[in-house]
Amino acid sequence: MSWPALLLTFGSMFALACGGGSSSGPSASLNQPAELVPGQAAQVGPLRITFIGVRDDSRCPVDVVCVWEGDAVAKVELSQPTGAVETHELHTSSPRSTTYGGYRVELVRLDPAPRSTQAIPPERYRLVVRVSAVS
Repeated sequence: MSWPALLLTFGSMFALACGGGSSSGPSASLNQPAELVPGQAAQVGPLRITFIGVRDDSRCPVDVVCVWEGDAVAKVELSQPTGAVETHELHTSSPRSTTYGGYRVELVRLDPAPRSTQAIPPERYRLVVRVSAVS
């Protein structure tokens, strides 16, 4: 198991042990951005989005010149009152969005930007998503 995956696993276990599950977060309207911290959920209409964490962050550090932008994978759980909970992955490169129950969930931004001189602790990540209805 890779270090990021191991950290994500232990971080999730710690959050569940300490908080009894995901914490309540912001409510957002369709087509409006919502920012989440790991373990936090947002309600957008009937859709609940829970930010599980980040794995495989290979984005190009802001203080380095790269030939490839890299990629990071944000794991989210999506659910609706009448639907099953599903785990989806949003990439900073492609695919930046996923669909669930008639909605499109798009990764707008993942912060902080990486630096070559320091690792990002899992709890410092911030995921910004936007939800829209699928037409």
